[in-house]
Amino acid sequence: TGSPGNVYWLGGDLSSMPIYNEDGYIAGIILGMLNPGATAKTQSTINPYTQYTMPNGTQFWGVQAYFRDPDTICTSGQTKNGDVGDRLWINNGDGSGNYYKAPLKQDDDSLNAAGFQKGACFWQMGY
Repeated sequence: TGSPGNVYWLGGDLSSMPIYNEDGYIAGIILGMLNPGATAKTQSTINPYTQYTMPNGTQFWGVQAYFRDPDTICTSGQTKNGDVGDRLWINNGDGSGNYYKAPLKQDDDSLNAAGFQKGACFWQMGY
């Protein structure tokens, strides 16, 4: 399966692949893993992971996150400005086109109501 937009990877590293829209602006990212180990492979079949096939036939698993409306990524003229985006939507991986929609502003009440749980900074965060 593919992803909307133009996806790039650097030197065979699939861990963080930017997605660009038809107008050439950043639209999202795929966080991928190639050849996961036995435990990871079991976990990768659970949503929100999606299986992808590269043009050379290589398959990998990844999570898509979008900063722009994924339905307009492949349509020219949809970018009104060069801003990074207006959303953070994470594909839920079930093929239905549904997304986990993260609020763009930290508000504990709305985050809790949406089912998010507060975490904390951890070692090397912001390193």
